Amino acid sequence: MSKLVSQYETQQILLAVGEVWQRAVWDHVPKKSWDQVLRPTFALNDDMKAWGRWTGGSKRLMEIKTQLVLEHPWYAVVDVVLHETAHQLVEIFTPYCDEPPHGDRFKWFCRLIGANPVASGDYPPLDMRVFMEDESANESPISLKIRKLLALSKSPNENEAKMALMKARELMAKHDMGHLEQSSIVTKQNGYVTITVGKTLNRVTLEYYYLANILKDFYNVMIIWNTVPVNFIPLRWGKVLEISGTPLDVRIASYACDFLLNYVEMAWANQPPNVRYPDNARRRRDFAIGVYSAFHEALAAQNRRPEMKALVQVEHPDLDAYYAVRYPHIRHTSSNVKIDQKTMDAGAELGRKLRVPHGLENNGRNSKLLE
Repeated sequence: MSKLVSQYETQQILLAVGEVWQRAVWDHVPKKSWDQVLRPTFALNDDMKAWGRWTGGSKRLMEIKTQLVLEHPWYAVVDVVLHETAHQLVEIFTPYCDEPPHGDRFKWFCRLIGANPVASGDYPPLDMRVFMEDESANESPISLKIRKLLALSKSPNENEAKMALMKARELMAKHDMGHLEQSSIVTKQNGYVTITVGKTLNRVTLEYYYLANILKDFYNVMIIWNTVPVNFIPLRWGKVLEISGTPLDVRIASYACDFLLNYVEMAWANQPPNVRYPDNARRRRDFAIGVYSAFHEALAAQNRRPEMKALVQVEHPDLDAYYAVRYPHIRHTSSNVKIDQKTMDAGAELGRKLRVPHGLENNGRNSKLLE
């Protein structure tokens, strides 16, 4: 039993880990072979060096490092669980395979279930790989500019934040960063990653679909709503937006998502009482829809600029294939929700103020970032 968490919490965490394993098997192993994939014993390990470990044979043990669950987001845990599940599948379906632990057969099973072949060992967890703050000696000057611009999107000043987000997209288009990163990442980091962004929700209401579509339409990511643990005592699940793409693209999309959520919170709090009341929750939803609709218009207008042509026309067949493997059973839903037009218009009016000048070069305080 783990020394870092109680016995009850350990049990709840391992139930959630077991759910990840079960989904991977049901989604990717042919049904006729399910009876061959026996459920492992799951355990937390405080002391092992690796983030995860598979011990096969009669032991059939899958261990996850306790600190991974306690100190990193759930998507980093999923990354490791899928990696260890691929080890189990190699043992089951190719028992006489004479290859190193991370050989070609293992990589094949990783592709089968959408796992990262290098997600365990002393490899950095997924959140650290995507959001690493340390400057790399090999980082290109353009990538460094984009990273500094993205840091501005955390600013409480919405003008700094919105200009940083839009300028980052312009720099990506100008230098075709998506293509450049994809070429290097495919060979070094297995191509694409999946992370979660935004709030974990009990129920996905309409405004969050508008937000998700902004990320899908303008930030080179694929999206899906999935379930993650909200807490472990007791185990409770909620809905969260998962995005898939290159590490650079999901990082930019994550910052864009945070900015939009924070902007709506701030703008709604500043609305007069006659806008916010009565029926606060519904009016806030309609207000947010207005903001997101106007921001969608602004980004669509940005895409019509000639300098954005490279980014807009980029196709991602490899990302489509990655997404299809990761989510083989996609279910589409629709809703018919009444919207208060006046409240939505109030949000749209503020959202249109997010339109940005052509560049940041004339903004004195921020121009140093581009030197």
